[in-house]
Amino acid sequence: MLTTDCKKIDRSKVAPAIEQALASDNRVVEIAPITNRPEWVGRETMYPSAVNSTRDALLAGAHFHAINFSDPITFRVSVPARNQPSFRGYHDIPSDDYWVAWDGWTAFVLWPQSASAKIPRAGGQIVVSVLEDAAKQAGFELYVQACSPGCKNLFAHQDLRIKESPSSGTFVVRDDNPTDFIVDLEVFTGSRDPLSLAHRIGEWFHYEMRTFAEYKNSSRHIRDIERIARDMVDELLELNLRKITRSQLPARKRIRGLREHRQQSREALRLIALLWFAFARIEAIKRDWLEARRALEDAITSHKIESIFSTDRADDDAAVASLELSFIKAAVEQSATRMDSRLVANVTAIGAVFALVGALLGALATAIFS
Repeated sequence: MLTTDCKKIDRSKVAPAIEQALASDNRVVEIAPITNRPEWVGRETMYPSAVNSTRDALLAGAHFHAINFSDPITFRVSVPARNQPSFRGYHDIPSDDYWVAWDGWTAFVLWPQSASAKIPRAGGQIVVSVLEDAAKQAGFELYVQACSPGCKNLFAHQDLRIKESPSSGTFVVRDDNPTDFIVDLEVFTGSRDPLSLAHRIGEWFHYEMRTFAEYKNSSRHIRDIERIARDMVDELLELNLRKITRSQLPARKRIRGLREHRQQSREALRLIALLWFAFARIEAIKRDWLEARRALEDAITSHKIESIFSTDRADDDAAVASLELSFIKAAVEQSATRMDSRLVANVTAIGAVFALVGALLGALATAIFS
């Protein structure tokens, strides 16, 4: 995703700035004329992952703005295979040339290979470096939405194998391929120009990919906050255990640890407040996720392209739909109730002490003045 932290952007200058940055990169050898429609340039709120942000920032609603072009920018990258990066030990570079269609949110990367060849793991990795440099030069940043925290795969796990369609139909998706993570996409090209083909594919899947990006980002944000909440519950339960252990110590040792006890109590109160806030965040983002999932399902069902997204949706659909927060909620409620009871007991005890002191002073005054 092309991202910015600025609240306002000049929509008429975004795509031209990226085009100029790409043109200045010697790895980019061809750029198709762009169609720049500023009124159709979109900007949506997105959330960073736990890997790219702190716990407090995520809970406070840290976000950035993702920019979506009106039409994909299409270009060709040419880098000798020996100069391209490997991927996790794989150096199965398929080509010196890649054709790219990028709409700001999704980049389609195409290269030629035989129909029987295995999809290479390292194919197209160099394109991400090109996009990062172009975004930076134009005054933006590039955010790669991983499938899960720590995943180093820069692309979707579902690869497309493009074949020329014998008919004049637009696109036909064949999902009966026995090879895992590959979907056959039959395309009526009309011409053999790979740059035009990349542009057509980018245009065709523009809406579905944008909707999928929103869905995926909401999924990851919900799961990040849920993981943070569980970590905070562990911290809270550990503090409760320390309090129970401390209550069993002799009075003299309890007095010595009074300062530490107060610090732990303040930390427990902070965790309780953050956990309630995390619940509110999860509920709010989950509504956005449900709406994005509904929009995505409507789009991919109507075009019969479910198989393109099936691999990258499976984990999130199951995890978010079955999200169970009752254990976390019970732990927070129990801790809050226990802390409230202790506070009431402490206030009552302090009041009794002052009452006793007052009674003794009153009795002493009576004895003196009588």
